[in-house]
Amino acid sequence: MTFWILAISYWIHLLTTVIWLGGMALMALVAWPALRQGSLTDNQWLTLQQKFLPYANASLILLLLTGFVQMTNDSNYN
Repeated sequence: MTFWILAISYWIHLLTTVIWLGGMALMALVAWPALRQGSLTDNQWLTLQQKFLPYANASLILLLLTGFVQMTNDSNYN
């Protein structure tokens, strides 16, 4: 049972890491320069942030939870 809990925890942990880092990279490497150049309006910037914020918050919560599961169930963390 512990094997499957760890396997699912690792998979969710990696998936949420990709979602969070991908969104941060989008904001930092694409949206921010577009805003500074003027090709993205302030309203579009706020809309993009509002759409990304729930995914970022959920990803961070899942990262914390799955990290805790991994620390408590994996013998390599002792």
